[in-house]
Amino acid sequence: MYAGQWVDDRRTGRGIYFSANGDIFVGSFIRDRKEGMGTLYMINRQRKYVAEYLNGAPQCGTLEQPNKVLGAQVVAVRRQRATSTNAAMRSVQANSGTLSDKDLEMLRHSFTLMAAGDSPSVGLLPHQLRELCVMAGLDPAAEATRLLVAALVARKEAGSGRISFDSCMKVALHFREKVGALAKHW
Repeated sequence: MYAGQWVDDRRTGRGIYFSANGDIFVGSFIRDRKEGMGTLYMINRQRKYVAEYLNGAPQCGTLEQPNKVLGAQVVAVRRQRATSTNAAMRSVQANSGTLSDKDLEMLRHSFTLMAAGDSPSVGLLPHQLRELCVMAGLDPAAEATRLLVAALVARKEAGSGRISFDSCMKVALHFREKVGALAKHW
């Protein structure tokens, strides 16, 4: 399925193409072919491919981890909310039970340092997670930190036993320390 611009009954201009396998392409088309800079979201493989297309085929590009990309966006939103002049916005962030923009940034930097990068081929072992939290400035004795570590351990890969950067970011971005308390309230 295609949503976008058409010329002479052909995909031409900006558009979004939805593949039968679930992949989504966002970019430009000329006479039904992908052309120029475009982004292919490979939903089932949890990857994003940003590439320069010529005559429908990618010529060069980068394969990105979606949670790495999402992480940067979430950090920006939480930072904006936390530094807002609107007291209600600051209150929402302060009482959300989620990790702050600073906590997310410190976890990202600490993981990258400990694992020597953030590529899909590197990761941390479960016994390194407490050190990760300490390095990121989180209190290792706090209940929230223990819950975060448990959530990270649950995401370790079957073969290597490691927690990848992408898995770490996914857990950190969606982590809510007060979820139990919120559920009891409702």
